[in-house]
Amino acid sequence: MEYVEIILVDFPRELLDQLVCDVFKISTSSVKSSNFHDNQTGKSIDYAELDSIERILRPKGSGTIFLSEFTLGVTMINTLVLFSFDGIKGEVLIHVEENEFYMNEYEYRKLLTTLFKIRSTFHLERIRIGFEPATDDDMCVLDIDCNSDMEQSVAQLLYCLHS
Repeated sequence: MEYVEIILVDFPRELLDQLVCDVFKISTSSVKSSNFHDNQTGKSIDYAELDSIERILRPKGSGTIFLSEFTLGVTMINTLVLFSFDGIKGEVLIHVEENEFYMNEYEYRKLLTTLFKIRSTFHLERIRIGFEPATDDDMCVLDIDCNSDMEQSVAQLLYCLHS
């Protein structure tokens, strides 16, 4: 099975709680499983036990949330969100089954509108979309940066994922 990844590159750790609460709006009812390591206590904890994702990933750390449903402009099922931080910036990776990512033009537009807004709101240099691992240039389908155009981005996703 192939997977598509959306990577929020160099995401500022201090803005994680805002991203998770205000944009992702992850509810505990949609969480199938989760795992975070609390550096202060040395224990693993679940998402429901977190008071702050930013705090739990300080000074560095990682965590995962597997969701039955995840909405990012469009609703996707069985989505893994991975947080990986080595310092004040890190990656937020959204991992989706490939068949769940085949959408029509309208749905790509909704997804990309949300991603463009995230890039702008959190002042990210770029967001990558591609097949696992999307960090590899050969696997990357779309880079969204400050010069990206919505129409070209939608067309590129349609072309790359449907041809």
